[in-house]
Parts: sequence; C-alpha cells; structure tokens
Amino acid sequence: MTAEEFRLLADPAVRRLVETHLHADPVRLAFTLKCDRPTALAVCGQVKYLQRARTKLPSYHAARCIVPPLSYEQCSSEAAAAVKDYAGELCIDLTCGLGVDACHFSRRFRKVVAVERDPVLADIARYNFRLLGASNIEVVNDSAENFLQGCDRETADLIYLDPARRNGADRRVFLLRDCSPDVTALLPSLLAHGTKTVIKLSPLFDAEEALRIFHPHVSRLGIVSIGNECKELLVELTPAARPGRPEEPEYAVFPSGRRPYVFPLSEKDLLLSPSGNAPEPDALPEKISERFPWLLIPDVAFYKGRLLRSLFARYYPETEVCIPTETGFCFAAKAPADFPGKAFRIAEIHEYRLKTLRKWLRERKIQRLNLLKRNFPYPAEAIAKALGIGEGGNDCAAFTEVNDRPVMLLLEPFESYGQPAPSKHESP
Repeated sequence: MTAEEFRLLADPAVRRLVETHLHADPVRLAFTLKCDRPTALAVCGQVKYLQRARTKLPSYHAARCIVPPLSYEQCSSEAAAAVKDYAGELCIDLTCGLGVDACHFSRRFRKVVAVERDPVLADIARYNFRLLGASNIEVVNDSAENFLQGCDRETADLIYLDPARRNGADRRVFLLRDCSPDVTALLPSLLAHGTKTVIKLSPLFDAEEALRIFHPHVSRLGIVSIGNECKELLVELTPAARPGRPEEPEYAVFPSGRRPYVFPLSEKDLLLSPSGNAPEPDALPEKISERFPWLLIPDVAFYKGRLLRSLFARYYPETEVCIPTETGFCFAAKAPADFPGKAFRIAEIHEYRLKTLRKWLRERKIQRLNLLKRNFPYPAEAIAKALGIGEGGNDCAAFTEVNDRPVMLLLEPFESYGQPAPSKHESP
C-alpha cells in the first residue's frame, strides 16, 4: 500500500464510503461507485479485505481498521495469535506488519515495542492501534537489524519475529537465511537482548530442521493448528545457560481451539519402537473392526509433530490403539473422552475391489459419500469417479491401507473436537 492510498483511506469521507458499502460485492461496486478512480480503487479494496477480515481478524473488522492486501495475506489470524501465552513487562515485536501479534501481546505485556521497516506500514500500524485501543504499543520505523544494533533498552521478556518468506520480487523463499530478517545471523543479538525469543516459521518448515539449526537454544517447539489446518511452527529460544531453563526441549501442540498438549522431546522415541498401548496391527484388515471398532483422526498438528503414539501414551494411556503408520488413521478399542480430533465408529469394512464395492453401493442405494483418506494411493476425486458416486451427503467412508491392502471403512459419526484438554497439562 502506498502513502497516498493510506492518506485516502484515513480520510473521514472515504471511511464513510467504506462503511456505507461494507456489505457490497467489491467487483460490482467498482462499476457503480461514483467517485474518482483512485478513491474507488481504495474503497473497493478495503471493502474486499474488511469482508475477509471478519473471520480472520474480527477485532480489525469491528474497528474498521485499514487492511493492506499483502499484509493481510501474510499476517497471523487472531485465533493463532491468541495461543501465544507469553506475558511480562516488555515485548519487542521485530516484524510488526499488520500488528496482529503485537496487538495480542499488548494485552499481556505492560509495554510492546513494534518494529516495522516499511514507513507506510508503520504509519498504518500506529493508526490501527489507536482504533483498537492498544495504547501501550510503541511503533518504531526501523529494520530489525538496525534496531537490535542500536538497542539500549532493558532486556525484553520476549522478542518475537515473523520473518518474511518472500523476496523483493514477491517470490517465496524457503531457507531461513533467505528470509527477512535472517534470524540465523541475528541469533547472538536476539539471545543478548531477550530473556526469551520466539520465531514464527511456516507450517511447512520441518520441526527437526529447526531443532538442528537452533541447537542448543531451543526450549520449545509449538505447532499451531486452526480448523484442523497447520498454521504456524513456533520456535522458542532461550540462552543455553539460563537458570530455570528446561532440561530438555519440549513440544507444545495447540490443536484447534484447545489448550496445549505438551510432550518432552524424548517421547518422540515412541514413534520408532511401538510399545505399551500401541500394539502391532492385526494380520488381516477384516479383524480390525472387531478388536478396534473406532477410527480416530487426531488433529493435524499431531501428524505434523509425528506425535501420534506420544499422544495416546501420555494423555490417553487407558485407550488401546493400533497405529499402522505415523501418517495414517488410528484404530482404537474405544473412543477416548475429550479427544483432540475426530472419532468415528466403524460400521463395516471392505477390501477395495471396485467391482464388488460398486455393486455393494448400488444395493445400499448410496449415491454420495463423504470421503476421508490417509495412506491411500488415489485422490478423493478419483475414488468417487471409480466408484461411480458423488462426494458429500450423509454417509461417510474412510479409505486407507492396512498391511499393504487397500480397504474402505463405512463410518458412523461420533465426536469432533470435544472439551478443552485436561487442565493439568496446561502450558506454563
């Protein structure tokens, strides 16, 4: 967003135009709005992004904040920001952007310093923070590198960074050293100026790689999912010699809308040698529904952390489960209470033989199915086409491989995202 666009959108008359047409179709509005072209473009753009912000950024929508398009696409949602449960006196956000995380931190810290290198975005952040009532945020127009180099403030309780994963040509980059700022180069300064540093990484970033890059300073890896979709990987760093530092790093998994599930990193060994409550799968897939009549699908964050066995061993030790692979479905003798995911009773199980299944579906007069799949070689669209059915409807089926044999499981819905996780495992 340019300085001129910001000036236009901050004008009271233009703000009234945006408010008047907030529920209009932005495309149609572009042809009917009677004003000069720059104003029309600015108004239509804000109508479009304020409509989108209603779900992702409800506070920004309610306050009618100015929402630059690129900043909107790159920012955290308010739901994702809310899981960052840090608090203290001083927080420094070195990558302010639209300021969603900074605004969240302003409710938990006495003061927040938000650093933004783009002068227009810095002005927009100041403007929005006033609308949001976040009066304890100081916006500094500077780069993260320059700010840290000249920083003479007291040690921050938290330094937060969300490195931009695009270069100047607006192309995505994947290596940390190519992001802006380069957190690997800034690491000594971050550890010197902050009691704790949290780096937000792409959900596609490999957690094991983060451990390798930032060893021995990693104290926690946080995996955040919203709506059963991984949104953020949070890497928490503390000086290796800091008193009170955990003896070993831990995983904190934040399933959609729930309190965190916390695991010592050593518990990932459970993935390598099934034991305890994780028996080997039965020899024949037909027998699974007899011994394990429930199909469980943990929140995607547990798949991301490769923590399926750890989830059951630590939080549901009384539940007998069968986990054929760390990327597939889980089968259980019963459905545990307050399960962080979805649970279905297995009604029937069939080997994936197209001719037999098509006949069975015709006899049952099933014309549509909600299709779930894991560890299955064909996409849902191809499965539906091969079976001669549509997707959707009231019936649900899961497709997977057990003992290298493809199967279809007809499911009865049971539970989806129950009550909050047990309080004894709340994050400190």
